[in-house]
Amino acid sequence: MSGRQRPDAAPVLAVRGFGRYLVWQAPSWVLVTLVAGWLVWGVGLPVWVGAGAIALFIVKDLLLFWPLRVVLKSPARVRPVDAEGRVVEALGPTGYVQVQGELWRARLEPDGRAEVGTRVRVRGISRLTLHVEPLAEDSPGTPPEP
Repeated sequence: MSGRQRPDAAPVLAVRGFGRYLVWQAPSWVLVTLVAGWLVWGVGLPVWVGAGAIALFIVKDLLLFWPLRVVLKSPARVRPVDAEGRVVEALGPTGYVQVQGELWRARLEPDGRAEVGTRVRVRGISRLTLHVEPLAEDSPGTPPEP
């Protein structure tokens, strides 16, 4: 398969997210059912009231999935290897860089020093530390990167 995503991938992701949401809600449905059962058989509440309360609770959770689906998405795995960034805290050999709009702890490879504003390329990642190398200075005819 090519690097392009299938056109039907979004519905598949929505269904997977819905399944996770249902599993997350199931314990509360069991608890509400137990409480309603106790109220019906222990206290004498009419059966239709207990069943209606359970149904309303489940319908409420099903309706809330739509607005909550954005929050429930799994975060994308960030793999900034081979991406370019800029030093925001001098690397000597460790400091911080900004890559793809995010701030990362970085280690300069090979050991040395890179000043603030230096362009770097990510060569690897170890836990939450990027291993970076300085890029060659811009050639005279190359416009600066925004």
